Amino acid sequence: LATGISLIDLLIPLGRGQRELIIGDRKTGKTSVLLTAIKKQVSEGVIAIYAAIAKKKSDIKKLQEFFVQEKINDKVIIVATSSYDSPSLIFQTPYAAMAIAEYFRDKGQHTLLILDDLSTHAKFYRELSLLARRFPGRDSYPGDIFYVHSKLLERGGNFKHPTVGEVSITCLPVIEIVEGDFTGYVSTNVMGITDGHIYLDSNIYYSGLRPAVNIPLSVTRVGRQTLDKLSREVNKNLTSFLSNYDKLQNLAHFGQELTEDVKRNLRLGELVYKFFNQSYHETVPVPVQLIILSMILR
Repeated sequence: LATGISLIDLLIPLGRGQRELIIGDRKTGKTSVLLTAIKKQVSEGVIAIYAAIAKKKSDIKKLQEFFVQEKINDKVIIVATSSYDSPSLIFQTPYAAMAIAEYFRDKGQHTLLILDDLSTHAKFYRELSLLARRFPGRDSYPGDIFYVHSKLLERGGNFKHPTVGEVSITCLPVIEIVEGDFTGYVSTNVMGITDGHIYLDSNIYYSGLRPAVNIPLSVTRVGRQTLDKLSREVNKNLTSFLSNYDKLQNLAHFGQELTEDVKRNLRLGELVYKFFNQSYHETVPVPVQLIILSMILR
């Protein structure tokens, strides 16, 4: 699934029909990553469905303006509820979006479904359950919150179509966490349901890198199977190089005492991260990513 984001395409690749969680603190660029992915997928003939769950009306308006500005408004469906809507209507938002995705799947169309965000959805489900006098469990959520989200996300995947062959619903749910706390009840639930997660780190974001993806803590469970031989090789080498680069950065304060090899690797790591720094308005085709990266590494 080409997202047009060099960092994700090369290091955390996704496959069609995959369910990949986008997780991170508030204001770390989660929506920007999703908008770039939508733009790239729409250019490849995929229909994008954006479920905005209990968002501010100004945020929904900004989404709409982005799609109009990029001239993809006719290929994107926005299913939105604002924070002023009733809890029951907000609860139905992701289900309505998934039903639309299934309609296009039955027509033989690939779809990309964004669920932004399921942590808010869980809060409203908790509110409904407590009002209905359901017994609260951990963090006051009802015991079936895992079942609610798994039943929704398991409707995504790859399907056989009688005329087209294989058709997919690729699902990218979003979870908002607080101060990088991965261990929250709902976030760990959704991690257990999905095929991996992309973690957007606030520390990386404030250091100026966009998109602020934390490579060591991000996972793709099925995406690497979809890569060709060259991309798989690049992925393997690059991942090991960047994990070494992170360790070398701890030595950087020694300055003049570093060996030439260490200095060269530190400089190379800087260049690679500079290449990964990307505005969300830009999409980069995968062959171009591979060529530029090869030039940097050489």
